Amino acid sequence: MRNAARHARRVEGARPLRLCISLGGDRELKLVVEDNGVGFAPAESAAGGNPEPVSGRGLALHSTMMAVIGGSLEVESASQEFTRVSLRLPVTGEQDSSAPSPAD
Repeated sequence: MRNAARHARRVEGARPLRLCISLGGDRELKLVVEDNGVGFAPAESAAGGNPEPVSGRGLALHSTMMAVIGGSLEVESASQEFTRVSLRLPVTGEQDSSAPSPAD
């Protein structure tokens, strides 16, 4: 959410920022954060094509961390329309026996 607020608009206050956050899933936990901002293209930012380049290191780091725990991170973006980040984590169905149950 912090990154959306920081990067979704080229000019602070240019237009209201809308964030949609959803959480769901059956066989996987899926968290989606979407904004109505200016969008971005990682290839453009690496080449210096954007006035405020997006480094992409945060997304790369989070993508790696998700992969380490068996999940994934996916980014979709359209210029001047939106950016959507989806985090997915498989649900194994096995409960850790060392974790306290809700009744404890």
